[in-house]
Amino acid sequence: MQREMYALSLSRPWAWAMFHGKNIENRNWRINYRGRIVIHASQTWDPDGFLFLASHPDLLDANLPSPGGFPTGLIGELDIIDMVTASYSVWFFGPYGHITANAKEYNEPLTWPGKLGLFKVPTEILPTFALPEQNFRLLKQ
Repeated sequence: MQREMYALSLSRPWAWAMFHGKNIENRNWRINYRGRIVIHASQTWDPDGFLFLASHPDLLDANLPSPGGFPTGLIGELDIIDMVTASYSVWFFGPYGHITANAKEYNEPLTWPGKLGLFKVPTEILPTFALPEQNFRLLKQ
C-alpha cells in the first residue's frame, strides 16, 4: 500500500516565507485538516507579497532572495495546528488564518505538479523525515 501525505500549493514568495518566519497561511476557505503537510511552491508569483516581505525584513529569519531565486515544487513540510478568523499577527490577512508550526524546509525542492486545495503526494518521494498520513486525522466539516 502506498502511503501519502497532504500537500498545499502556495504562491511564491509566500511558500518560501512559511519556512522563514511566517506562521499563518491565509485562505478564503477553511482547511479542515490538522497535522503535517507538504508545502508546494507554485509557479504563480505574487509581486505584492514580495513587496510586503521586502518592506518587513525584520519578520524573516533569512535574507529575502531576488524575485528569480524562489524555488518551485515541493519545498518542505509543516504542521497545521489551528485556524483563526481574527489575529493581531502581522501575518494574518484573513478571512481564515491557518496557524502553522514545526516548519522544515527540504535541502532541495522536489519537482511535482501543484493542485487547488489539499492534494496528496506519495511519501516515497519525500525526504526520510516525512511522516505517513496515517499519523494525522482529517477533522469533520
